[in-house]
Amino acid sequence: MNLLKKVKKSRFFMWVICFILCLAIEVIFNAEGKLYYDALDYWNRGAYLWKDGSFSLIMEGFRGYVFPVFLGICIHYLGGMTGWKILNAAMISTLFSIMIPSLQNIKYQNERAKEYKVIICYLLFTSFFVGLEIYPLSDLPAIFLCLTAAFSINHALKITGIKRGLWSFLFGVTIYCSYNVRTIYQFASIYLVFYIIYQLYKHHATIKNSLITLVGGGIRSNYSNDSTDIYELL
Repeated sequence: MNLLKKVKKSRFFMWVICFILCLAIEVIFNAEGKLYYDALDYWNRGAYLWKDGSFSLIMEGFRGYVFPVFLGICIHYLGGMTGWKILNAAMISTLFSIMIPSLQNIKYQNERAKEYKVIICYLLFTSFFVGLEIYPLSDLPAIFLCLTAAFSINHALKITGIKRGLWSFLFGVTIYCSYNVRTIYQFASIYLVFYIIYQLYKHHATIKNSLITLVGGGIRSNYSNDSTDIYELL
């Protein structure tokens, strides 16, 4: 129990540090909130969705609607650029302090070593890709959504019952949103679907049962005193 509390405290510490650093970098490198090229185009698309006081997804050209809707919410309801900077910092800190470490199969001698690695990775990312951090571009949101999908399905495969269904549903929503934001992530979604089938096949013996379990989203059937998975009924 003490170890669990220590791990949670460590993750929270990493998240706060990354969040503060990201906010500081956003303010230092783009305090005035100036936008150029693709960033300006996305921002204008978000603003256009609420044109004339009504909401509409109709816009010129097509670059997906998930990211423009997110920006539109920031513009119209969350204080504009200030709201976006706060949510962007929260997304980046979650990506580096929770998502990426959780998906790695690396064992550390202690939590302090993991904390150092998270901070170093974040600083290296900022050194090379600061533009992705300070402007509303679609690259990081797409990566975040894709990793959220991977995180969700990894968690779903470890549990049973209705919780598996909920995590599987989150996987479906986030993987769709990732390639709506950036169409290149269709390839990542195909890989993740095959990964799910492979993992289910390893544990459930047949492709038929694996596909039914995937579609069923882990919903349990209670035809007896003992809860029985869908694939166990076949």
